[in-house]
Amino acid sequence: MPENSGTLRLSEIDTLIGVGGTLAGTLVGVIVTHLLEQRGRAQQKREEIAFGPLQDRYEPLKATYHVMVRCHVSVFQRTFSYPKSKEEFERDIVQPIRELSETINMNGMWLSKVQPEITGVYEAYVKAAIGIQLRTPAYASTIPEQSRPPSGSMDISPDVLTMHFTKAVKAMGDEMGVEPLEKGLENIFRRLKEKPPGS
Repeated sequence: MPENSGTLRLSEIDTLIGVGGTLAGTLVGVIVTHLLEQRGRAQQKREEIAFGPLQDRYEPLKATYHVMVRCHVSVFQRTFSYPKSKEEFERDIVQPIRELSETINMNGMWLSKVQPEITGVYEAYVKAAIGIQLRTPAYASTIPEQSRPPSGSMDISPDVLTMHFTKAVKAMGDEMGVEPLEKGLENIFRRLKEKPPGS
C-alpha cells in the first residue's frame, strides 16, 4: 500500500504542476497579448500624428482643386462663346474667379508648395476675364476708346488657360500624392476646343 500512496502523491504533484503550468502559460499569453495590443495602439497613434498634417493639407488642396475646375470650365467655355449681357458675364466669369480667389485666400497656409502654379492659373483667368469683358457687347460699348488696352494685349488663348490649369493640377496632384490623369484632361479640353459648347 505504501507504493500506491507514493504513486498517488506523484500523480497529484504532476496534476498541480500541469495546472500551474497551464495557469502560467495563460497568464503569459494574456500579458503578451496586452503588450502587443498596447504596441499596436501606440503605432496607430504615431501614424495618426504623422499623417495628421497630410490630411490637413489634403482637404484644402482638394477644395481648391474643385473650385479651380469649376472656374476653368466656366471661363474656358466663355472663350468660345462670349457673354451677351452683364448678368451672364457676372455669373459665368466674375463669380467663378471670385470663388477661386476666396478659396485660395482661405486655404493659403496649406497651398504654399503649389502657390506659383495656382497663382499662374488665377492670373490667366483674370486676364481672360478682362479680354472677355472687352468683347462682351454690354461692356464693350461703355468703355471709351482711349481707356481700352492696345489691340492684341488682351488676347484670350484657350491654350494658355489649359496650360496653366494643367500645371496647377499636376502640382496639386503631386502634393497630394495622386497621379493626375493629364492625358485625360488634355483630351477633354482638346475636344472642347475642337467642338466648342453650343456649336
